[in-house]
Amino acid sequence: TLVRTWTAMDACGNSSSHSQTIQVTDEFAPEWVGALPGDTTVSCDAIPAAAVLTATDNCDDNLEVMYAENAMDGDCAQEQTIVRTWSTIDCAGNQIMHMQTISVVDTVAPVIEGPIQVEMPCDEWGVDTLFATVSDNCDAAVELAILSDNEFNGSCAGSYLRTYVATDACGNSDTLIQTINLVDTEAPVF
Repeated sequence: TLVRTWTAMDACGNSSSHSQTIQVTDEFAPEWVGALPGDTTVSCDAIPAAAVLTATDNCDDNLEVMYAENAMDGDCAQEQTIVRTWSTIDCAGNQIMHMQTISVVDTVAPVIEGPIQVEMPCDEWGVDTLFATVSDNCDAAVELAILSDNEFNGSCAGSYLRTYVATDACGNSDTLIQTINLVDTEAPVF
């Protein structure tokens, strides 16, 4: 509040005064500086870092930008919705806020790696032995399983057509078909 007073005085000491009261208000909210992050959908291994936002105001030079982040679980373990909120308020109580929603999805299947054909001594064959590995971009606990082992006429000691499968927590899966030939290089013993 500004009060301005004018006083006029003549040579004989007579005076009169006039006062003016000016009420100064701040009716304009701060404004964001630069581009604001928009809503987006990303893979679970590509969540962007939170942006650092700044704001300017016509009256208040000491703005503080506050940041908050909340995450809500999605339909499976690797999916979620992240809501990021930036806000600031000037000394007159004018406030602005910006929200960004990030939908985190897992649409990438695990990757099974292993040779297409394996040869091994027949006396070392075990039906639970795995000749492949699995990795996933989001699910570190994804497991490799043997879907089937079908014996067929291949090598003289036996051959198997094995099918591996791996499914992550969001239902994405991969398969690998592998031929396992059993090798017999030892002669019979009397």
